[in-house]
Amino acid sequence: MGPDETTSKRIDELAEKTNAKLEASGHRVQIGHHEPTGRFVVKVMDSADKIVRQFPSEDFLALSEQLGELRGLFFEAQG
Repeated sequence: MGPDETTSKRIDELAEKTNAKLEASGHRVQIGHHEPTGRFVVKVMDSADKIVRQFPSEDFLALSEQLGELRGLFFEAQG
């Protein structure tokens, strides 16, 4: 389930304010939603649009997705 419209709008506003402050350093923030896990993902990008940092990392997102699948299988087996 994705974020509601109000939450998405507030996050976009926060990203705009953060990007205005980071502009001088040549960096910008990109905020997205990782659908499989339902988590927000924050990426710090350089002037060439390369990812400098990402929170949570791709490895963490993959692990979280796998754990969610295992949790589903566990509850199916219980039910």
